[in-house]
Amino acid sequence: MEPSNPTLIVSLHPVGGFCAVSEKLPLAQNVEAEAHLRENSAFNGMNVQLGSTVHCCAAEPHSTFFRVGVSDDGQEVAFETAVLGRFRLGYRVFQLRSSLGTRIELCYLFVQIAFGTEPNLWATPRELRIQSSMVEAQRAQLMETIQEQLQPHINKNAKLADENAKLSGEVNTLKRQNTMAESELAKLQKQVDALTKQQQGADTDDVSDV
Repeated sequence: MEPSNPTLIVSLHPVGGFCAVSEKLPLAQNVEAEAHLRENSAFNGMNVQLGSTVHCCAAEPHSTFFRVGVSDDGQEVAFETAVLGRFRLGYRVFQLRSSLGTRIELCYLFVQIAFGTEPNLWATPRELRIQSSMVEAQRAQLMETIQEQLQPHINKNAKLADENAKLSGEVNTLKRQNTMAESELAKLQKQVDALTKQQQGADTDDVSDV
């Protein structure tokens, strides 16, 4: 039989308000509502001494449920829940329950509870809306400034495009005229060739008569 190797899972479940679970203070920006605690040794046995500190922060502690679970080899074997705001200061004991919710005999979690306050560095929904409105206003102003700075270049590019289109039209006209001139030249060349042949034929007749 292999020794037990449990992991303690502490989590908060708010009915309303902000909450976070962390092993360090101050709280990080990417806070989570769950923490996993485990003793450093490979097999820590039945009477585990974690010696870890976990901070459970909640804006509304009386509307936040605390849950602690014990996981062994990836499977939860015991748990207990309580209202965070009902905790009392000092050394306390949680009698753990099985997955069916019944209390497990001689299965306890011994903890030390302390209270404190932590500044709320997170903005309220109203503050977030105000910040979002300010950002949108700054973005609109920036876009307007950029548009004003780019407008002369846009106008210049449009003028160049018009001139290019005009020149392209003139080039196409000249090409058509050149094609027509070449066609006329070819016709004239054919007429010259025909007259030359006629003249040569007339000269031949004159020589024959002599």
